[in-house]
Amino acid sequence: AVPGLITDLVLSMDDRYLYFANWLHGDIRQYDVSDPAQPRARGFVATSDLILKMIIRGKRAYLAVKEEGVAIVDLGDPDHPRLLGTARLPWPEQAFASYQDISLNGEVLYVANGRAGLHVFDVGDPLKPRRVSAINTPGGWVTHLDNDGRQLLTQSFSTNLQRYDISEAAFPQLTGTLDRFSTVRDIAIQEHTFQLELAQGTGIVRALPLAAEEIKLRGGTRADLHFAAPAFAGDYLLYAFDQRGRQQLPGVIRVEAAQK
Repeated sequence: AVPGLITDLVLSMDDRYLYFANWLHGDIRQYDVSDPAQPRARGFVATSDLILKMIIRGKRAYLAVKEEGVAIVDLGDPDHPRLLGTARLPWPEQAFASYQDISLNGEVLYVANGRAGLHVFDVGDPLKPRRVSAINTPGGWVTHLDNDGRQLLTQSFSTNLQRYDISEAAFPQLTGTLDRFSTVRDIAIQEHTFQLELAQGTGIVRALPLAAEEIKLRGGTRADLHFAAPAFAGDYLLYAFDQRGRQQLPGVIRVEAAQK
């Protein structure tokens, strides 16, 4: 028999049930851990593909199933959890989808869908989840995301990080991009900061990704450049682009607080 490989562990808010995603077998399992010394197996739900991310909210589980969609599972009966509906893209978009990561904001579900981009679903009716918007994100493939109810962060395969305003939850608005040169395993928003789990031995490089809004030439070798404020606080490098390619300019621009 092939052993399981657990990728996600979630404990219920009342500390009574433990859920884990069995990535290799493509299923989730529920255990009663009210007596931690004697956990008891309860419910079991199988999926049609690998489970890449699991979210538990109240009596529902949301499962990012690699090439199938986001399965919504009713956990109301611990012994008999049941599939309610699946959020997936219409054909032929579904052929390009890869459900990498998910993030929930009330009844709005954000999906990092690989090369299919960022997709937003209304899951208010779990039996019939429906897509309400889609974004072809800068940088290509979307692999990770998280939100805090005010902002949504997404990471693309080309190692760019995008920030979206989700004041209107179903229609994210891009407000900034952070260029990085490192491999990210996961991202999360904690209070007013975002956290990146990096692959071993990598770091973050921040660059100002905006074009100058105004350029005033002062002689043949000097110019004053005016930029819009970056979306993120931090240290920024300045680059110039000409026929010779990209050149880093000396010095660092420090932004003390997030700006709009």
